[in-house]
Amino acid sequence: FAHVAALVGSSLIRGRNRMLPMITGRIDGHGPDLVRNRRWLAALLLVASLAFVAGQWMQWPNGLLPTSVWRELSAIVDAAFS
Repeated sequence: FAHVAALVGSSLIRGRNRMLPMITGRIDGHGPDLVRNRRWLAALLLVASLAFVAGQWMQWPNGLLPTSVWRELSAIVDAAFS
């Protein structure tokens, strides 16, 4: 929170958006374009993250949530929609 607050304060004082370059990786002005299009890397990281979560879910002894919790949730949903 302190980091974001400092960025907002700095943006207001200097009169320009200081957070946008952190999101886009680009700044105004001349110079070499150091940011390359790496959508393949983003896709690879997404697939790796999803595979990790799926693997952890499958190794959990009773799944991510125990069976009793799923039964209770199912009963609550059934009661709400009937």
